[in-house]
Amino acid sequence: MKQQLELEKKKVLEAKAFINELSDKIKAEGFTKLEAKEVAFVCEKLDAAFVSGEMSNEDLILLNTILSDEKAYRFFSLRTSSRTSLQQQAMLEAMNVNLLNISKKTGGVKMASMFTGMAAARHLGEEIAEDMGGGDDGGGWDE
Repeated sequence: MKQQLELEKKKVLEAKAFINELSDKIKAEGFTKLEAKEVAFVCEKLDAAFVSGEMSNEDLILLNTILSDEKAYRFFSLRTSSRTSLQQQAMLEAMNVNLLNISKKTGGVKMASMFTGMAAARHLGEEIAEDMGGGDDGGGWDE
C-alpha cells in the first residue's frame, strides 16, 4: 500500500515536471516547436480545464503560456471553431432526420384527412340531395 502511494506521488511529480517543461518549451521556442504528442497533451489539459474548471497551478501556468502564444491561441481558437461547427452540423443532421420523419407522418395524416373530408363531403351532399327530394327527375326544386 505504501509502495503504491509512493508510486502515485512519483507519477504526479513527473506529470507536474512535464507540464513545467512544456510551459518552458513554449515560452522559449514557441508553440510550433511542440511535437504531436505534446500538442495532444496540451489539448487534453485545456479540455479538462474548460470542462471541469479544476486545475493545478502547473495547469494554470500552461494555460496562461498557451494563451499568451499567438500561434497557439489561433490554433486552439480554430480547433474550437471547427469542433463547434461539426457539433452544429451533427445536430442539424439529427434535426433534419427528425423533421423528415415528422413530415412523413404529417403527410400520411394529411392524405387520410383529405380522403375522410372527401367522403364526408360526398355523404353530406347525398343527405342534402335526399332532403331536397333529390334524384334525377329534378324534383324538389321549385321551377
